[in-house]
Amino acid sequence: GASMAALSLIMKSKGFDVSGYDATESELTEKLRGGGIRVNVESDLENCDLAVVSSAISDDNRVIRRLNDLKKAIVSRAWLLSGLCKSYPLTVGVAGTHGKTTCTCLIAHVLKSAERGFTLHVGGEDADFGNAYISGNDIFLTEICEFKRNIAYFSPSVGVVLNVDNDHEESYGSFENLAAEFRAYAGRSKIAVVNLDDENLSRESAVTFSFSNPAADFFAKDVSFDGKTLECAVFGRIGRLFDLKSRALRYHDVYNVVAATAVCSLLGIDGKEIKRGIESFRGVKRRNEFLGEYDNVPVY
Repeated sequence: GASMAALSLIMKSKGFDVSGYDATESELTEKLRGGGIRVNVESDLENCDLAVVSSAISDDNRVIRRLNDLKKAIVSRAWLLSGLCKSYPLTVGVAGTHGKTTCTCLIAHVLKSAERGFTLHVGGEDADFGNAYISGNDIFLTEICEFKRNIAYFSPSVGVVLNVDNDHEESYGSFENLAAEFRAYAGRSKIAVVNLDDENLSRESAVTFSFSNPAADFFAKDVSFDGKTLECAVFGRIGRLFDLKSRALRYHDVYNVVAATAVCSLLGIDGKEIKRGIESFRGVKRRNEFLGEYDNVPVY
């Protein structure tokens, strides 16, 4: 998947010899080859020192069985990603059931606009950055998935929880266990940034954001969306930070905007730069992506 591809490109940039295996050829496998990464070369299974496996792959997969026969060390994608996080002085991890990719990409656009050096790892594809982008090693920015309790590996400098909804319950046994995992993640983060509107999250000693509740540290006012353009005013602890106008965002994205603003403010970036970065965002593939028209009906 995109997350594994991003990890591969980042490890390659750090000087590791990286190769991979994918059951289906795609645009992603071509992109990896273009980045100098071998894909589906059978002999690499015998030559590798460490095999990194996505949580989505079952244990009876042919390649996994072959790696086991070869007695190769096998680790999870989350294990490697968490180790990578520890090699950076500052890490930002965006978690939550909905909005991770969009929020992470919004933060990336602000960091680029503010000329901060960072490495981006994301599970979707930003229109400008793709699923991996490297401009420096000061900040590691990643989305963090809760599937199979992968979130338990992470303790970032800034940990965001956007929301808690009933997804991946098969990995947790109950919704309450899932909610508790998100709360534990926020508790392990040096600074937690959490949604004040979500009753499943603890606000204690956290920086909070809200759609419109002024009791939060960061919130929005005067939100309007006419089907094409999102407009709102974004407020922080010091008052009105900026007025936003974006054709790449939708009504529900106000949460992603205020959460990204909270993170970037914590990183010392001012409202003017945050506005410029967010307004430079052009969208994420497969998230409200306009595909064209069919019988004069727009298809997203």
